[in-house]
Amino acid sequence: MRLREGRRIARPSVISLLLFDLAFLVAYCFGRASTQNLAAPFWFPDAALLCGLLLSRPNVWWLYILATAPIRFLLCVPPATPLWFLFAGFVSDSLKGLLSAWLLRRSSQDRAWFDNLHEFGRYFLVAVVLGPGLSAFASAASSSVLGHSFWTSFKMGFFGGALACLVLAPFILLVLKYKRLVLENPRYVEAFLVSTGLVLTTYIAFRGRLAGEGFPPFLLYFSAPFLLWAAMDFGPMGASGSLLLVSMLSILGTRLGRGPFHLQSHEDSLLSMQLFLFFTSVPFMFLSVTIDQQNRTLRESEERFRSLVDAAPVMLWMSGTDARCTFFNKPWLDFTGLSAKEQTEQDWVVRVHPEDRERCVNKYLSAFKSRENFSLEYRLLRNDGAYRWVLHNGVPRYAADGAFLGYIGSRVDFTDLREAEENLRETSAQLINAQEIERYRIGHELDNDLAQRLCALSIGLGRFSRQCDGNGNLTADFNELQKELKGVSWDVARLSHQLRPAAVGGLVLSAALRDLCDHSTDNKRAVLFVQKENLPPLPEDVSVSLYRIAQESLRNALTHSGAAYIHVELSASVTMVRLSVRDNGCGFVVGSNSKPGLGLSGMSERMRRSGGGFSIVSSPGQGTTVIATMPLTQSSEVSCTA
Repeated sequence: MRLREGRRIARPSVISLLLFDLAFLVAYCFGRASTQNLAAPFWFPDAALLCGLLLSRPNVWWLYILATAPIRFLLCVPPATPLWFLFAGFVSDSLKGLLSAWLLRRSSQDRAWFDNLHEFGRYFLVAVVLGPGLSAFASAASSSVLGHSFWTSFKMGFFGGALACLVLAPFILLVLKYKRLVLENPRYVEAFLVSTGLVLTTYIAFRGRLAGEGFPPFLLYFSAPFLLWAAMDFGPMGASGSLLLVSMLSILGTRLGRGPFHLQSHEDSLLSMQLFLFFTSVPFMFLSVTIDQQNRTLRESEERFRSLVDAAPVMLWMSGTDARCTFFNKPWLDFTGLSAKEQTEQDWVVRVHPEDRERCVNKYLSAFKSRENFSLEYRLLRNDGAYRWVLHNGVPRYAADGAFLGYIGSRVDFTDLREAEENLRETSAQLINAQEIERYRIGHELDNDLAQRLCALSIGLGRFSRQCDGNGNLTADFNELQKELKGVSWDVARLSHQLRPAAVGGLVLSAALRDLCDHSTDNKRAVLFVQKENLPPLPEDVSVSLYRIAQESLRNALTHSGAAYIHVELSASVTMVRLSVRDNGCGFVVGSNSKPGLGLSGMSERMRRSGGGFSIVSSPGQGTTVIATMPLTQSSEVSCTA
């Protein structure tokens, strides 16, 4: 696109040259009409030529220079003006425009002369100081030949060219550069108010005929607030346009014989007006560029921030000090299906599930009041009408001076994770149930089938042994086999008891745990069971869970800890049952094993499924304590009280 634009500028059309000629003609005639003695308060042709050169390629500048010759030599020619003087002015203005355009184009290829203070400072030195200064020197020398004062001609020529390039040229360049922005984002009301204020204040300053010491000087500063308004809100374009309007009204008022610049001498009147306009325009133009640069930097920073937060994979929000949200990023707006304006106007709490709304509001406002972090889990309505579980986090934010600014936080949709965890819990519960069923089946087979068959085999061996009493060796062998078979029967009975313990529901849980500890005691270690309070009746699944935890804990302690003493304690209160298994073994670092196996995870899942708690306390050399707690239901509490 830039290449296409470059080709269009490199070969200017006839229409482009005609438009430039028309603009230069108007500027030249207006400049000549506003003066009487070869000096104008604004030398508008300089601005027109400079803009034409800056907006075109250097290889076609000669066309624009030649296009101005007929106007300067054939049209709007002051009477009795020598041809050599017209030629000197043509050469001087042309060289000034070429020099300024070449220096400016060389220093800034992207035409950013008004985007920052550095570029505008360069533009000011080249187009406002250097070019008009050199041209004014040559014009003053030519005017002195005609009998005019050199320094008076120099000063008026310098300020006339400087004002044109300071006020008119920036306005033209900025309008052409941002014409699309001007058309798409009109601020007509504000611009109308600024223009009306400038017209009224300038009219007040130039309505009288007082001049010199009789003129109140404060009238000249009535327009300063409106110039400041234009510079701050509209940038360099607004500042240059406002200054151009004030300049035109000032020239018109002076030509009508009104205002403070209508003095006895034409030169003094012209120079006074030029000085006023120049030293008024310079600070406002620099101020407008400075403010526009700051605003542009701020907008770029905001755009980077918005791009960053919009690209974030989570929903982000910010709120003010009144707890109302003022910002939502794109993922949040996509989730709700609302625009930024609609979402800001609508309270986010409206989309919270009715069952979660009161809890969320209370915790949200409580955190705001105490200025502390908060975290919420609730269901939120999505744009498709489905409620999704979200994790809502917020932290307070403060200014550099410590002032509270509101909150910033995130929301994460974890419905899929929650459903996956629920599915995992259901699968784990099914696995535990299947494990219990399979244990019961194997234990039943061992007790009712294999144990009976082993018993029958023992009886048969005894009968066969009695038939062989005459053979001492066979009798001894049969007795040894019968002894081994009896040991196998005891092992089968013990294994059957572990797989399918006696009923552990209600009050017999204590008996089952005591029996488990008795069977776990041997000559190497002592396993002690202690019960501090009487247990209320417990559901069978709760009793089985506590029993299995004690069983698995004892198995781990017997197998891995090397403990000489294991203490199993069962206690109860009005609201909770507590089981602890403590050993004095080697211990371990909790969480250090990356593959904990099914034992620990199975115990934890059992308690979670039953609504209880599970924890392990251990450290190397300090033994291990496994703690399982189970809250009692209302029925259990009543039974316990009875």
